[in-house]
Amino acid sequence: MELIDTIHQIINQSLDAFQTTELAIGTVATVNPLSVTLNANLPPIPEEALILTDSVKQRIVHATDGTGKGTGTGKVRISQEDVDVTDVDVTDVEIDVEVQSDLQVGDAVILLRVMKGQQFIILSKVV
Repeated sequence: MELIDTIHQIINQSLDAFQTTELAIGTVATVNPLSVTLNANLPPIPEEALILTDSVKQRIVHATDGTGKGTGTGKVRISQEDVDVTDVDVTDVEIDVEVQSDLQVGDAVILLRVMKGQQFIILSKVV
């Protein structure tokens, strides 16, 4: 083995030991507290080692029709129950719309392992 081969081997071993960033797919194991599994043979990654981005947090948007009045026909959900609405005058329609839900058990997520595998950034859900 030549000197250059030995140097390459040492560099590669050092980089492997340093564990630079790495992309991984995990599965949400629990939500309260949050934990994610990467491999069935390893314990789940605890919440303390997870960094969440906005793309995996619940997002609720407050919406209004903007006109202050109107009429309509359709369905509304009141306390988990669909209610038919027919030709009802409405005034100042304001609702909160969930445009993105929190992580749920079983969700597949894309993780970025950061320096030395001490923390993981959850980038996104896999859909």
